[in-house]
Amino acid sequence: MVRPRPCSGSRLARVALPLAAVLASSVPASAEAGDGAEALLGTYRLHGRAWLDARPFPPQDDEVHADVTLLPGAAPGAVRVRLAVVGARCELDATLDRAGVFTIAPGQRCPVDLSGETTQGQAEARVVTGRGRVRDDVLDLELTAALSGTVQLRSAGRLGSLGKVLSLPGSRERPVAFEGEARGRAAGRRDRSRAAQ
Repeated sequence: MVRPRPCSGSRLARVALPLAAVLASSVPASAEAGDGAEALLGTYRLHGRAWLDARPFPPQDDEVHADVTLLPGAAPGAVRVRLAVVGARCELDATLDRAGVFTIAPGQRCPVDLSGETTQGQAEARVVTGRGRVRDDVLDLELTAALSGTVQLRSAGRLGSLGKVLSLPGSRERPVAFEGEARGRAAGRRDRSRAAQ
């Protein structure tokens, strides 16, 4: 489960950026010789940074916290990557090689909920590239995703650059469409506690 934390900046940044960082599963380092995919399965608590360029909003970057769980895939050499960040949960197909490096198949989509106290909206992240690697119980992730969606101002509030765009004439009455790219890198240790099960 994602650990809540206070975050400054727009709801868009807090949701889309973490999503980018997780989808951007940077390569989980390799397993010991003789270890199978089973040795890499489990939940990893990640921390990193994500960069968002979603026009018409200004580019921005932010910290990200997310959980990634590696699950058995449907065939040998396949794994499922379950990601959980604020506003988004999804599972992605990936392939795993003998060195422990996995690659997330491009084109997969993940829905993102942008609704909050001051905004409402939906977005979709589509994987462009994603790789990961596990070594010594540490998962490194790197991902790039195409991002598109709409967001609307629900009520007045301090929204920074997002508020400036959403305060334009007519924006309160209709959603503002955006599109762009999200990139992220994150790493974290495997959680072997009962909370990860």
